[in-house]
Amino acid sequence: PVAHVEFAASLGFGGVQYAMARVRPSAEQEAFARAMARYGLETGCMIYTTRDKLAAPQWNRSDAETRAALEADLTAAFETAKRINTRFLAVLSGADPRLPLAYQRVSMTENLRWAAEWAERAGVVLCLEAINRRSLPNMLLHHISDAYEIVSVVDHPCVRLIFDTAHVQAMDGDLLNH
Repeated sequence: PVAHVEFAASLGFGGVQYAMARVRPSAEQEAFARAMARYGLETGCMIYTTRDKLAAPQWNRSDAETRAALEADLTAAFETAKRINTRFLAVLSGADPRLPLAYQRVSMTENLRWAAEWAERAGVVLCLEAINRRSLPNMLLHHISDAYEIVSVVDHPCVRLIFDTAHVQAMDGDLLNH
């Protein structure tokens, strides 16, 4: 990652995304942050969870067991975000095929309301990302309009959207209409 930062800086980039920082050793995260600071670059968003949980249905229920799992993941994510100096956490969630999507999205909204105050105290923003079906099938949010609806209902400055042009184009077509 430090070599990537140096290369990005040599090309004149303004920032670097370290998406899977959560799974990297703390020493590597700290070296990344020092390199970013040395070159005056901004750290882009990172994914709040680990690769093995990326497509798991983690936000789709609001029971105590789900909240405990989210709390553990978010605690680790907030610590990593602080180490790598990012304010933005990408939030993704798989869908449970046994439950109606509308129910799961309501639960995600409730969980985001619960997490928003905590994110604000940690100085981070939870950013929902709609992922195209070809890249990651069975996700809770495939369309930008679904993610937008949840963000609108949560209505908190620490819950926002990621507009990934590749995913939006793949699922919803013409970017200018979105």
